[in-house]
Amino acid sequence: MDLTASPEVAARHAQWLRAGLEVVTANKWAVAAGEEAYQRLRAASEVSAYRHATTVGAGLPLLETIQRLRASGERILSVSGLFSGTLSYLTQALATGRPFSEALSEAQQQGLTEPDPRLDLSGLDVARKLIITARAAGHSIDPKQVAVESLYPETLADWPLADFLDRAGPELDAYWQAHPACKQQGVPRYVATVDGEGRAQVGIRCLPADHPFVAIGPTDNIFQIRTDSYDDTPIIIRGPGAGARVTATQVLADIQQFRVT
Repeated sequence: MDLTASPEVAARHAQWLRAGLEVVTANKWAVAAGEEAYQRLRAASEVSAYRHATTVGAGLPLLETIQRLRASGERILSVSGLFSGTLSYLTQALATGRPFSEALSEAQQQGLTEPDPRLDLSGLDVARKLIITARAAGHSIDPKQVAVESLYPETLADWPLADFLDRAGPELDAYWQAHPACKQQGVPRYVATVDGEGRAQVGIRCLPADHPFVAIGPTDNIFQIRTDSYDDTPIIIRGPGAGARVTATQVLADIQQFRVT
């Protein structure tokens, strides 16, 4: 089992598989790697079994559902959703008119962000989850092909962490006050989408109040799957997308699959 978030450990997955070891992981780095490295991982997974259900949505059955739909002959028209509980929390705060810096500080105090919150705000973690999802849906995709919108200005990217945490508030608030999402009708949400052609994007969208992505819990994940049979009424998967308990439950389910198969 690899339950780290380390790219160095993830780089060993293919080696372990070629050696005949079965691998269960919640580490996204290997399955969201560049296309060449990912194809090497896929080839190695022909030697031994590889389970990574918890790399997207923790305990939610997103990847399994996509794979079962494809196995039944369904064509995946699109997969979209809110892939980050942290960013769901922040955009819900924005929708109430609260200053962005205040919402970010509160999220940090609740342990919802990484120690450096720019890792969440960059959108790159969501992009990695979308890459994994797109590959489950049958697309060949490289990380460079995903259009990603950051939630903080580039001017703050090179600040030392201590300076960012202590002094970035006014610049973050000014950035968001000028953001187009604050001037549009609708409710802002940080949405990731891959369509039937494999085009993938991650960023802020303003949604109508009756959209399924609006009325959710503060840190929930929610996913919408459209197929030929589930187009007018798409499949919705919703629930906690992070946390030790739900992740551990799905890791144990992945281990049990080895015993069954």
